[in-house]
Order: sequence, then C-alpha cells, then structure tokens
Amino acid sequence: MENMCTVELYETAKGEKPCLEFLNTLEVKLRAKTSRKGGKEMTLAEALNEQMKDESFKKEYEALAPEYEIISSLIDARKACNVTQKQLAETTGIAQSDISKIENGSGNPTIKLLKRLADGLGMNLKIEFTPKPTFAMH
Repeated sequence: MENMCTVELYETAKGEKPCLEFLNTLEVKLRAKTSRKGGKEMTLAEALNEQMKDESFKKEYEALAPEYEIISSLIDARKACNVTQKQLAETTGIAQSDISKIENGSGNPTIKLLKRLADGLGMNLKIEFTPKPTFAMH
C-alpha cells in the first residue's frame, strides 16, 4: 500500500498504549472504517495520524488518554468476566444506560461509581499517579 502513515500513540510509563488498546477494542467494522482525504481512502489510524499533526488536536487527544484507559479497562474487565452491560447493571444497581455512557466515553463516572462497577465484577479498583516523562516539579 503506498503512502502508508504511521501513528505514534501516547505511551504510559509502563510502556502501555491505552489509545491503541482502546482502538483495538472497537468492533472490526468500526476499526476498518475509512475516511477520505483528497479523494484517497484512509484507515482510521491514518486519519488519526493526519489529525495528530495539528498540535491543538494532539494536545486534546493526549489529555483524553486517562479517560480512554478507564474506558478500555472497564470494557476489558467486563468482557473477561463474560458479563453484559445489562448483567452488570443488575448486579450493581447502576442503570445499563449509564454503563453504556461510560463505555462509549459520554459519561463522567465518579470514583465511587467506578468502585461499584469494580465490585460488581469482583475486581479491585486501582488508580495511580505516575510521573510524566518530561515533567519536573519546581
């Protein structure tokens, strides 16, 4: 394929790439969707790479990385437990629509709500602070 674009995604201190992990959780059809630029079809990754050239977009995208990590972790945990959103809702008393909003990125869960979801999946909730590669306290 000519003119292949590569995407360099946010990487945590542990070497994880949460944005890539999130993209990989998407259904195959959605992942394979294309966008067009100058009449040329682009994959989702190529389109993202193109957008990442815009510094304001890149900054905002990277700022969302922790949210994507939470979303990806919840989806992975739920799937690992072989539990549907509906089943998790029944277990936790949290509306299925609220779980869906969290998983699709339109919800803003509290730590208390995340704890209830973790409990409903028989898991612990772990939140940690890790140093940024270029951050130095003054």
